[in-house]
Amino acid sequence: MNKKIIALLAVLVLAGSASMFAVGIGAQAGVVGASKDAALTFKLDSSPYLFAVNIGGLGGGATSVGLVADSWMANKTFAKPFAYFYGVGFGAGFASAGDNILVTVGPRLVGGLNVFLAKQFELYAQIAWQPSLIIATNNGIDFKIDHFPVNVGFRFWF
Repeated sequence: MNKKIIALLAVLVLAGSASMFAVGIGAQAGVVGASKDAALTFKLDSSPYLFAVNIGGLGGGATSVGLVADSWMANKTFAKPFAYFYGVGFGAGFASAGDNILVTVGPRLVGGLNVFLAKQFELYAQIAWQPSLIIATNNGIDFKIDHFPVNVGFRFWF
């Protein structure tokens, strides 16, 4: 089932971004606590945000689907070709763990390092602080302040 969800999201993101004149598209992998995730990332020229559509719970744990939108406030070179970036954003997700359904939403502070190996190819590593409101069918409402997703990835820029 996870492979079908990943394939469907990949097709939707690629189709949607192609019709909206995408200027950047890539993939990332990461961890949040003990959970592993994979994501497709894209930037549309009509929006200031970098988006990521992710699938979590890979390798066990709760299966989740999420979306983040980050707006970089700075992306400055500190030692050519290396740069740092930071910004703000928003994240939302939906997870299923047995009979427990969870919905999460929250702001993000993101920062990281990136390098352009060629004009159109970027590698990056980032960490975000993403405090989240969690609404769960079995556990009610909770607020998690210690949510720190860490990701590495690449993007092609067109």
